[in-house]
Amino acid sequence: MCNPAKGSLGGQCTSLSNPNPDDAWNGSIARNYMGTNTKATSRAAYVFDTIELDPKWLLNVGLRYDTFDTEANTNAVPSATVKARSKIKDDSQFFNWQAGLVWKPVENGSIYASYATSATPAGGLIGEGSDGNPLSAGAATSDLQPEETVNYELGTKWDLFHDRLSLTAAIFRTEKKNTRILVDALTYQNAGESQVDGIELSASGKITDQWQVFAGYSYLDSELVKSGLNGRNGVVSAGSSKGNQMPNTPKNSFSLWTTYDITPKLTIGGGAFYVDQVYGDVGNTVYVPSYTRYDAMASYKLTKNVDLQLNVQNLTDKTYYDKAFSTHFANQAAGRTALLTTSFHF
Repeated sequence: MCNPAKGSLGGQCTSLSNPNPDDAWNGSIARNYMGTNTKATSRAAYVFDTIELDPKWLLNVGLRYDTFDTEANTNAVPSATVKARSKIKDDSQFFNWQAGLVWKPVENGSIYASYATSATPAGGLIGEGSDGNPLSAGAATSDLQPEETVNYELGTKWDLFHDRLSLTAAIFRTEKKNTRILVDALTYQNAGESQVDGIELSASGKITDQWQVFAGYSYLDSELVKSGLNGRNGVVSAGSSKGNQMPNTPKNSFSLWTTYDITPKLTIGGGAFYVDQVYGDVGNTVYVPSYTRYDAMASYKLTKNVDLQLNVQNLTDKTYYDKAFSTHFANQAAGRTALLTTSFHF
């Protein structure tokens, strides 16, 4: 373990937030060729239509056909616990569909209900920190089968004060099946289930003709319904993860953004974004803390065909982490970032 009181220990001990690039490195590095590569190819065809039953009732229906070709290759060396496996493949086909009913009791308001299904190829969320590589010791073709999702949603939208204020609200449940869980030491299966119950609220409007404000809030109550054994990196530990919060799923998120037209050509804006702490593992033992980020922008209409826009993200250059992983790793978000965009209109 690193002990700053004893010095850099050959360059292996330094400050996480302010590392010293001049530390000496006395260790050694060797490439590990026992890696795993996973490749997924997806194809889809879909149709969608809105049917007006009468002026107050609309029916939205859609059908989507998905195919996932997933292939995993590993160079693992055979041992007592790891089986040599050069390649496993899975070809899956899915029909996913969506149906929604919209009721417009008045011209400026609507209430809707929807049901939708979807599928995600195995390993598709590795970069988000909520999914592991689908190939592990004792892996089988079934470990590459896609994750299946069902979403239920009930919501409403209202435009008030002659369309100067727009309000939306929605409650929903998202259920996932065939998620990746630990079933034995170094052994995973796609046999888990999880669900998220959520609320989303948003408001946008004009305080004056020049001043606009946007606000949004979401609450996510996530739960591991079938979580498998407790543990990380294939190592089983005591306790149960059932009922725990899903990795990288914040309970509370909030955003506030405002823009002001100083002149017909010049607009400035700014806002704040808050995200609750998130866990990196199913045992809820590894997490990154909550954070608030401040952004700003300015845009200028150079001509009727050319716009310039400057966005500055993380104005205070705050050090924060936006993803946690089950290993001892977290993703550090970008520091202060400036982006200049030129848009051409024809």
